[in-house]
Amino acid sequence: MHINPTQARHLPPAIHARFLEAFAHALHGVFLWGAVLSAVAFALSWLLKEVPLRTTLHRVAEVSSEQAVSGGTGAEALADLAESRATEAHGREEIAR
Repeated sequence: MHINPTQARHLPPAIHARFLEAFAHALHGVFLWGAVLSAVAFALSWLLKEVPLRTTLHRVAEVSSEQAVSGGTGAEALADLAESRATEAHGREEIAR
């Protein structure tokens, strides 16, 4: 049965009272199931593996204004970035040993 609020207000008083009682009773169950589902989800969240955040930031390749105007790709900047990342990775390997 589909009924909008305007139609519900125009119901006879006895039916209107029963309708509101049934509606409130139905919502009670919905909220209880929602609370149970939320509690289960919260409990399961404690089982997730913690993954630490990164502690370093990587530099982003910056293109100079002349290269941007001329349509350049900033190949030199990209090469420098690749080289610095390779150096950082090599340094981490040395530290790990």
